[in-house]
Amino acid sequence: MNLLGPLFFLSLGLFFFFWIRRRTVRKDQSLLEMEIEEDLKEEFQIDPDSTNSDSNEGLLNWMEEEQMLDKIERKVSGRDE
Repeated sequence: MNLLGPLFFLSLGLFFFFWIRRRTVRKDQSLLEMEIEEDLKEEFQIDPDSTNSDSNEGLLNWMEEEQMLDKIERKVSGRDE
């Protein structure tokens, strides 16, 4: 009977610890996603209100070309994955 009180408070403390930790991780993840999105907009000058897919298509093509160049360089240097 004497263990019931401390066990209850320990359980309650663990619950609040994990609840606060999960909330903090979600908040940090959300802030990080917003920061990454802002950095991409700033770096590639993407207008979020733009419905023109030409700029996005150009960005996508550039990224694909860079990936292919990296893959070719890895094959040439013998670091093929």
